[in-house]
Amino acid sequence: MRTEKLPFNYELSKRFPERRIIKMFEGGALFAAERDGKFYLINDQRTMAEFILPEDDGLLEQMLSVSEFDTDEERKEYLRQAS
Repeated sequence: MRTEKLPFNYELSKRFPERRIIKMFEGGALFAAERDGKFYLINDQRTMAEFILPEDDGLLEQMLSVSEFDTDEERKEYLRQAS
């Protein structure tokens, strides 16, 4: 698994137009997507951005991450362990 932090204003729809919600939670959502033979989990917590204080603006750059997996089984195992 490889995880990448993305900028707050990153447009997910360009890279992952076919993403689907697998879990919603207070403050965001977890999406699944596939692209070029890889499997992804997208953790988007940007709905909490309005609660970030100006002095904590570095937190905005930690609200969106994409984890890449080589197989769907690897992604499913990660989800099982995380729940």
